[in-house]
Amino acid sequence: KAIQAALAAAKPGDAVILAGKGHETYQIIGDRTIHFDDREVAADALRTLGFDKRPRR
Repeated sequence: KAIQAALAAAKPGDAVILAGKGHETYQIIGDRTIHFDDREVAADALRTLGFDKRPRR
C-alpha cells in the first residue's frame, strides 16, 4: 500500500524512489514466503493512475 500511496500522492516534478530490497521478488512474513515484486506493484499502480508504458498508436 505504501508504493501505491506514494505514487498517487506524487505531483508533477516529484520523484518517487523505491529503495530497499527491490531485486527480491518475495517477502518472508513469519514462516511463510510470499510473492511480492516492487516493480510489479509500481507498474500496476501507475496503470491504475492512468499511466501506461505501452506507446499509444
